[in-house]
Amino acid sequence: MIAPTATALRGWTQVALTLAALTAGPAAAELHPAVPLLDADGQPAARSGKPVSALKSCDGCHDSQYVATHGDHFTVGAGEPAPAGAPAWDSGPGLLGRFDPLTYDRFTPPEAAAQDLDLAGWIRRTPRHAGGGPAADLVEANCFLCHLQAPDDAGRRVALAAGAFAWATTATLGRVKVGDQPLVIRSGTDAHPGYTLNAAALDEDGAVPSGALGLAGPGAAQCGQCHGMTPAFRAPVTWAPATTGPLTALTGQVFSAQRLRQSELNLRGKAELGRPWDVHAERMVDCVDCHPAANNPATFREVSGTRPGHLRGDARAPSLKAFLQRPDHRLQKGSSAQFATSDALDGGQRGCQDCHEPGGSHPWLPYADRHFQQLQCEACHVPAMHAPARESTDWTVLTTTGEPRVVWRGLTGAPSDAHRIIEPTRPVLLPRTDADGQTRLGPHNLHTTWLWTKAAGTGRAPVTRTELEAAWLDHGTHPPALVKALDRDGDGALAEAELVLDTPARVATVATRLRGAGVVDPRIEGQIQPVGLHHGVGTRGTAVKDCLACHGPESRLSAPMILAGVAPADVTPKWRADSRTAPMGQVVRDGSGWVLRPDATEAGVYAMGHH
Repeated sequence: MIAPTATALRGWTQVALTLAALTAGPAAAELHPAVPLLDADGQPAARSGKPVSALKSCDGCHDSQYVATHGDHFTVGAGEPAPAGAPAWDSGPGLLGRFDPLTYDRFTPPEAAAQDLDLAGWIRRTPRHAGGGPAADLVEANCFLCHLQAPDDAGRRVALAAGAFAWATTATLGRVKVGDQPLVIRSGTDAHPGYTLNAAALDEDGAVPSGALGLAGPGAAQCGQCHGMTPAFRAPVTWAPATTGPLTALTGQVFSAQRLRQSELNLRGKAELGRPWDVHAERMVDCVDCHPAANNPATFREVSGTRPGHLRGDARAPSLKAFLQRPDHRLQKGSSAQFATSDALDGGQRGCQDCHEPGGSHPWLPYADRHFQQLQCEACHVPAMHAPARESTDWTVLTTTGEPRVVWRGLTGAPSDAHRIIEPTRPVLLPRTDADGQTRLGPHNLHTTWLWTKAAGTGRAPVTRTELEAAWLDHGTHPPALVKALDRDGDGALAEAELVLDTPARVATVATRLRGAGVVDPRIEGQIQPVGLHHGVGTRGTAVKDCLACHGPESRLSAPMILAGVAPADVTPKWRADSRTAPMGQVVRDGSGWVLRPDATEAGVYAMGHH
């Protein structure tokens, strides 16, 4: 595997360069030469006392300006239009432009009718952004976040939250040691942090000695800092709502080689779960093996936007020298159900059939070609979500800590019960058009979000977090008017289970308080976001092989999925019209709450024995 990490420093031989480029992990880290830590002016940061600039420190060997302008983790959809059908308040398709139902973060351009977070406020609240892109004037693209073997992501987040944007790169170096000397000395408090480079850890030129930084290609651990749970093989797999990351939170998927029965989760039938969390992680397939740099010569495959229709790939690839100098950080991708960023890169990612030959491994399957045409591989190979996944997030209410009411799939018992069992959850099969243009049924989780919106110009927009907190909180407690309206057990406090606006009177009480906070025409809206499942692949023995699972009367094709057991009264959640997954079936309200009842015939699927 070619790792986008080795550098072409002057004086290196081509043999050493090639070896470093072809080596990932700690070995590549040892080969990396000394790195001068420079400030934004190109001067040694230890002498100037100014923040370290990763772009200046890495420049010369790498074209850092090219990297900073060719990376989706930096641009996060900036400059791309919102997809057709997106809510009017979304200004783009990615992290920057979309309303985030997990965190309530919403950047609003200066020209928007209703203002929420400006760019600086958004950065302080959105540590998943790697810097650069539209925020380049405030916080630079942070090379160290993904290329250090042990980045201090927690320290970086503290710097961003404090508004110390220029010091975020320096803070990322907070876990680096040269011998027994720390590279960065931290001072101050989380609200006002200070950072000093330790001269004892640097050479006379202000550089970190060869290999000491631990620079190498990004692995699952680096990706997991922002995307989801990627614990190492021997690290305990634990679960807490605040530490899951968006991928795990929305899909219940954990990318780890560890066996489920060896985790610290209280799983139903745990002793019998001998499969790994993800078989690809077990077989040492890393994130960049399927999502490589666009111009990585070892994995180069021209994207569907420019590749001629008669070609599956192009034998001509960029040279190793060109790649090392200008590694393209636009990572190859498929067609996501929930995001529409960088559509031009769709189809560059390696799919299942680029590595596996389905015809030779499914001799037992009748009409195999027909199944491959109608089903994504994940439909049978990701039959369940084994960790909790979000069912609904209710932002119409707030806890005393300013968080919404969250309901998780798979969790049984009270939220305060530390011994509650985690049940596997079956995803719903929905049609989605893949990068090859073929529509297939694949597994999805459905995440339903409820929120207050307000009149904004000629349209509507979510109420701001400030407005929401003004209505719900009074110095960290719920105001008496809200306690009186929602306190069902009469104990004078609101438990999380009581935070439901399930009657018109309770809705009206909160709406009145929002109007008192300056909100014009507050209303409740609900949106359904399908999220595709592509990780958490089990071993072949865990795949669905029972024909009756789809072709019997209790078919997976029509199995209902609860959208929300309890929800604001009389508000029907609507499918996000900009989703890449087409709505299928009906959203109804029954004794279980709001439920999706799928109907595969709407996708043109006829299952013998079921229909």
